[in-house]
Amino acid sequence: MKISHATSAEELVEAVEELDPEMVVAFEEVTLPALGGSFEATKAFARYVRVFADEVFSEVDPRGQLRESGYREALLYRCMSSPMSGWVASFGFGRGVAASVAACGREMRTELRPIAPPGGIAPELVRADFGEFVRRAMTSLRLDEEPLTVIGRELGLNKRELGGVFGVSRQAVGDWMDKGIPSQRMSDVSTALKVVQVMSRKLKPGRLPLVAHRPAPAFGGKTLLEALHDDPQDALSKVDEAFDWSGTA
Repeated sequence: MKISHATSAEELVEAVEELDPEMVVAFEEVTLPALGGSFEATKAFARYVRVFADEVFSEVDPRGQLRESGYREALLYRCMSSPMSGWVASFGFGRGVAASVAACGREMRTELRPIAPPGGIAPELVRADFGEFVRRAMTSLRLDEEPLTVIGRELGLNKRELGGVFGVSRQAVGDWMDKGIPSQRMSDVSTALKVVQVMSRKLKPGRLPLVAHRPAPAFGGKTLLEALHDDPQDALSKVDEAFDWSGTA
Protein backbone atom coordinates (compact mmCIF):
# COMPACT_ATOMS: atom_id res chain seq x y z
CA MET A 1 0.00 0.00 0.00
CA LYS A 2 1.33 3.41 -1.04
CA ILE A 3 0.56 6.64 0.78
CA SER A 4 -0.61 8.17 -2.50
CA HIS A 5 -2.94 5.20 -3.12
CA ALA A 6 -4.63 5.18 0.30
CA THR A 7 -8.32 6.05 0.36
CA SER A 8 -9.11 5.70 4.07
CA ALA A 9 -7.53 6.33 7.46
CA GLU A 10 -6.89 2.61 7.91
CA GLU A 11 -5.17 2.32 4.53
CA LEU A 12 -3.02 5.36 5.26
CA VAL A 13 -1.86 3.80 8.54
CA GLU A 14 -1.06 0.59 6.67
CA ALA A 15 0.93 2.61 4.13
CA VAL A 16 3.09 4.38 6.71
CA GLU A 17 3.88 1.08 8.41
CA GLU A 18 5.03 -0.31 5.08
CA LEU A 19 7.01 2.83 4.21
CA ASP A 20 9.15 2.84 7.36
CA PRO A 21 8.19 0.53 10.24
CA GLU A 22 11.30 1.56 12.18
CA MET A 23 10.21 5.20 12.18
CA VAL A 24 6.78 4.20 13.48
CA VAL A 25 8.51 2.52 16.44
CA ALA A 26 10.72 5.60 16.94
CA PHE A 27 7.70 7.92 17.12
CA GLU A 28 6.11 5.56 19.64
CA GLU A 29 9.18 5.77 21.86
CA VAL A 30 9.90 9.50 21.87
CA THR A 31 6.61 11.36 21.45
CA LEU A 32 5.16 11.01 24.94
CA PRO A 33 8.47 11.84 26.70
CA ALA A 34 8.79 14.85 24.38
CA LEU A 35 5.32 16.02 25.34
CA GLY A 36 6.28 15.47 28.97
CA GLY A 37 9.09 18.02 28.77
CA SER A 38 12.19 16.05 27.74
CA PHE A 39 14.32 18.26 25.50
CA GLU A 40 16.34 15.27 24.28
CA ALA A 41 13.16 13.46 23.30
CA THR A 42 11.89 16.60 21.60
CA LYS A 43 15.09 16.89 19.56
CA ALA A 44 14.71 13.26 18.55
CA PHE A 45 11.05 13.84 17.64
CA ALA A 46 11.94 16.80 15.40
CA ARG A 47 14.74 14.80 13.78
CA TYR A 48 12.44 11.85 13.11
CA VAL A 49 9.81 14.16 11.61
CA ARG A 50 12.44 15.54 9.23
CA VAL A 51 13.47 12.07 8.10
CA PHE A 52 9.95 10.73 7.74
CA ALA A 53 8.62 13.85 6.00
CA ASP A 54 11.35 13.44 3.39
CA GLU A 55 10.36 9.81 2.91
CA VAL A 56 6.72 10.85 2.47
CA PHE A 57 7.71 13.53 -0.03
CA SER A 58 9.84 11.05 -1.99
CA GLU A 59 6.76 8.87 -2.38
CA VAL A 60 4.02 11.40 -3.07
CA ASP A 61 6.27 13.84 -4.99
CA PRO A 62 8.85 11.69 -6.88
CA ARG A 63 9.80 14.53 -9.24
CA GLY A 64 10.61 16.89 -6.38
CA GLN A 65 8.28 19.66 -7.52
CA LEU A 66 6.89 20.34 -4.06
CA ARG A 67 10.35 20.34 -2.51
CA GLU A 68 11.56 22.87 -5.07
CA SER A 69 8.57 25.09 -4.33
CA GLY A 70 9.33 25.30 -0.61
CA TYR A 71 6.44 23.13 0.56
CA ARG A 72 8.78 20.87 2.53
CA GLU A 73 9.42 23.49 5.21
CA ALA A 74 5.71 24.22 5.47
CA LEU A 75 5.05 20.51 5.96
CA LEU A 76 7.71 20.22 8.65
CA TYR A 77 6.33 23.05 10.75
CA ARG A 78 2.79 21.81 10.35
CA CYS A 79 3.82 18.33 11.50
CA MET A 80 5.07 19.63 14.84
CA SER A 81 1.47 19.54 16.08
CA SER A 82 0.85 15.97 14.88
CA PRO A 83 0.83 14.45 18.43
CA MET A 84 -2.31 16.47 19.18
CA SER A 85 -4.19 15.11 16.15
CA GLY A 86 -7.03 12.64 15.99
CA TRP A 87 -4.61 10.26 14.28
CA VAL A 88 -2.83 9.76 17.59
CA ALA A 89 -6.12 9.44 19.46
CA SER A 90 -7.17 6.56 17.20
CA PHE A 91 -3.90 4.84 16.32
CA GLY A 92 -1.43 5.63 19.10
CA PHE A 93 1.73 7.71 19.11
CA GLY A 94 3.75 5.64 16.65
CA ARG A 95 1.31 4.99 13.84
CA GLY A 96 -0.67 8.13 14.64
CA VAL A 97 2.19 10.61 14.30
CA ALA A 98 3.42 8.88 11.13
CA ALA A 99 -0.07 8.90 9.64
CA SER A 100 -0.51 12.57 10.51
CA VAL A 101 2.73 13.44 8.69
CA ALA A 102 1.65 11.35 5.69
CA ALA A 103 -1.81 12.95 5.62
CA CYS A 104 -0.25 16.42 5.61
CA GLY A 105 2.09 15.35 2.80
CA ARG A 106 -0.82 14.11 0.73
CA GLU A 107 -2.61 17.43 1.14
CA MET A 108 0.31 19.17 -0.53
CA ARG A 109 -0.64 17.37 -3.76
CA THR A 110 -3.86 18.93 -5.04
CA GLU A 111 -4.64 15.91 -7.21
CA LEU A 112 -4.76 13.58 -4.18
CA ARG A 113 -7.98 13.46 -2.21
CA PRO A 114 -7.34 14.51 1.42
CA ILE A 115 -7.96 11.89 4.09
CA ALA A 116 -9.67 13.44 7.09
CA PRO A 117 -8.15 12.64 10.49
CA PRO A 118 -10.23 10.74 13.04
CA GLY A 119 -11.72 12.81 15.82
CA GLY A 120 -10.62 13.08 19.43
CA ILE A 121 -7.44 13.59 21.42
CA ALA A 122 -5.31 10.99 23.17
CA PRO A 123 -6.14 10.81 26.91
CA GLU A 124 -2.44 10.98 27.76
CA LEU A 125 -2.36 14.52 26.36
CA VAL A 126 -4.96 16.09 28.64
CA ARG A 127 -2.32 17.55 30.95
CA ALA A 128 0.34 18.22 28.30
CA ASP A 129 1.57 21.76 27.72
CA PHE A 130 1.05 21.92 23.96
CA GLY A 131 2.44 25.42 23.58
CA GLU A 132 5.69 24.56 25.34
CA PHE A 133 6.07 21.35 23.36
CA VAL A 134 5.61 23.13 20.03
CA ARG A 135 8.09 25.83 21.08
CA ARG A 136 10.73 23.23 21.91
CA ALA A 137 9.98 21.27 18.74
CA MET A 138 10.27 24.38 16.55
CA THR A 139 13.57 25.26 18.21
CA SER A 140 14.88 21.75 17.59
CA LEU A 141 13.70 21.89 13.99
CA ARG A 142 15.78 25.00 13.38
CA LEU A 143 18.96 23.29 14.54
CA ASP A 144 21.43 22.01 11.98
CA GLU A 145 20.15 18.99 10.08
CA GLU A 146 21.62 15.54 10.52
CA PRO A 147 24.13 14.93 7.63
CA LEU A 148 22.53 11.70 6.42
CA THR A 149 19.16 13.44 6.17
CA VAL A 150 20.67 16.12 3.94
CA ILE A 151 22.50 13.58 1.76
CA GLY A 152 19.42 11.43 1.33
CA ARG A 153 17.13 14.37 0.56
CA GLU A 154 19.46 16.08 -1.92
CA LEU A 155 20.21 12.84 -3.77
CA GLY A 156 16.60 11.69 -3.66
CA LEU A 157 17.41 8.45 -1.85
CA ASN A 158 15.36 6.35 0.54
CA LYS A 159 17.04 4.69 3.51
CA ARG A 160 17.84 1.50 1.61
CA GLU A 161 19.46 3.42 -1.24
CA LEU A 162 21.30 5.69 1.19
CA GLY A 163 22.65 2.62 2.96
CA GLY A 164 23.90 1.34 -0.39
CA VAL A 165 26.04 4.46 -0.82
CA PHE A 166 27.89 3.60 2.40
CA GLY A 167 27.73 -0.17 1.99
CA VAL A 168 25.39 -0.75 4.93
CA SER A 169 21.79 -1.85 5.41
CA ARG A 170 18.70 0.32 5.74
CA GLN A 171 18.57 -0.63 9.41
CA ALA A 172 22.16 0.51 9.91
CA VAL A 173 21.33 3.89 8.38
CA GLY A 174 18.42 4.19 10.79
CA ASP A 175 20.72 3.39 13.69
CA TRP A 176 23.23 6.03 12.51
CA MET A 177 20.49 8.66 12.37
CA ASP A 178 19.16 7.66 15.77
CA LYS A 179 22.32 6.89 17.75
CA GLY A 180 24.97 8.79 15.83
CA ILE A 181 27.34 7.98 13.00
CA PRO A 182 30.12 5.54 14.01
CA SER A 183 33.45 7.32 14.42
CA GLN A 184 35.10 5.16 11.76
CA ARG A 185 32.50 6.27 9.20
CA MET A 186 32.38 9.98 10.05
CA SER A 187 34.97 10.81 7.41
CA ASP A 188 33.02 9.07 4.64
CA VAL A 189 29.75 10.73 5.62
CA SER A 190 31.36 14.15 5.99
CA THR A 191 33.03 13.86 2.59
CA ALA A 192 29.81 12.69 0.94
CA LEU A 193 28.03 15.68 2.49
CA LYS A 194 30.62 18.03 0.99
CA VAL A 195 30.12 16.45 -2.43
CA VAL A 196 26.36 16.88 -2.16
CA GLN A 197 26.68 20.50 -1.02
CA VAL A 198 29.04 21.36 -3.90
CA MET A 199 26.84 19.59 -6.45
CA SER A 200 23.69 21.27 -5.12
CA ARG A 201 25.30 24.66 -5.73
CA LYS A 202 26.40 23.72 -9.25
CA LEU A 203 23.10 22.35 -10.47
CA LYS A 204 19.62 23.76 -10.85
CA PRO A 205 17.20 22.83 -8.03
CA GLY A 206 15.90 19.29 -8.36
CA ARG A 207 18.52 18.15 -10.90
CA LEU A 208 20.97 16.44 -8.55
CA PRO A 209 18.92 13.22 -8.08
CA LEU A 210 18.82 12.79 -11.86
CA VAL A 211 22.53 13.47 -12.34
CA ALA A 212 23.49 11.19 -9.44
CA HIS A 213 22.11 8.13 -11.23
CA ARG A 214 23.78 8.80 -14.59
CA PRO A 215 27.24 7.46 -15.56
CA ALA A 216 29.72 10.33 -15.84
CA PRO A 217 33.10 10.45 -17.63
CA ALA A 218 34.60 12.28 -14.64
CA PHE A 219 34.05 9.13 -12.56
CA GLY A 220 35.34 6.74 -15.20
CA GLY A 221 31.84 5.87 -16.36
CA LYS A 222 30.48 5.37 -12.86
CA THR A 223 27.51 7.23 -11.42
CA LEU A 224 27.97 9.71 -8.60
CA LEU A 225 26.37 7.20 -6.22
CA GLU A 226 28.82 4.49 -7.28
CA ALA A 227 31.75 6.90 -6.94
CA LEU A 228 30.67 7.85 -3.42
CA HIS A 229 30.36 4.18 -2.51
CA ASP A 230 33.81 3.28 -3.86
CA ASP A 231 35.83 6.29 -2.69
CA PRO A 232 34.13 9.42 -1.29
CA GLN A 233 37.37 11.40 -1.14
CA ASP A 234 38.17 10.66 -4.78
CA ALA A 235 34.62 11.67 -5.72
CA LEU A 236 35.11 14.99 -3.92
CA SER A 237 38.41 15.54 -5.74
CA LYS A 238 36.72 14.96 -9.09
CA VAL A 239 33.96 17.42 -8.25
CA ASP A 240 36.51 19.99 -7.08
CA GLU A 241 38.26 19.72 -10.46
CA ALA A 242 35.39 21.78 -11.86
CA PHE A 243 33.82 18.98 -13.86
CA ASP A 244 31.21 20.44 -16.21
CA TRP A 245 28.07 19.06 -14.63
CA SER A 246 25.85 21.37 -16.61
CA GLY A 247 26.29 19.11 -19.61
CA THR A 248 24.77 16.14 -17.81
CA ALA A 249 22.03 18.09 -16.07
